[in-house]
Amino acid sequence: MVLEKNVKPGTPVSEIFNIQSDKILEIGLTPNRCDAMSHYGVARDLKAFLDHKAIKSNLSLPSINSFSPVNIDKEINVNVEDIDIKLKKKKDIEELDIVENFSLLLDTELSESLLMERLSRELVSYIQKERKNQGLDVTDRIKLTISSEDEFVHETITNFSKYITNETLTLDLITKKESSVNKVYDRFLDIFIERSTNNS
Repeated sequence: MVLEKNVKPGTPVSEIFNIQSDKILEIGLTPNRCDAMSHYGVARDLKAFLDHKAIKSNLSLPSINSFSPVNIDKEINVNVEDIDIKLKKKKDIEELDIVENFSLLLDTELSESLLMERLSRELVSYIQKERKNQGLDVTDRIKLTISSEDEFVHETITNFSKYITNETLTLDLITKKESSVNKVYDRFLDIFIERSTNNS
């Protein structure tokens, strides 16, 4: 780019080309707000916001008297390949991501039922390791005792008792509300297993 000789070094480009500054409004529209998908629609929403803030404003529709009609005699064909729609991630939603042509919103909040299910799986894994440490055969049935003062632990065992007993070949499941020193999935509990005398 070659500038005029009278332009002093350090002169802002906006002054050289007489660029006018303006405000930019970034808006996010959902498919159900087709009424706002135009300049007038955005202006109408902006006026509603200004009215809410008690800021005086006027809404006027620009004149179209100077517009002349355009007659198109031939048929215009639009193919799907000619349409390019791009999704843009909203900056204020961290869990939202754009994967290929899909907008994905990941719900990272864990409900209590999901936390209990996770604990039940951790319990099964812990019990299976204890079975192996004690040298039990894979077909041996056991008597299982779980001690804990944590009400969450007891509620988990109640809700997932069938899963726990089936996965660990437990015939007798006993729970005790007693203090414990060991931890499973950040929950204090102690687990005791022994080979069941009724191994059928």
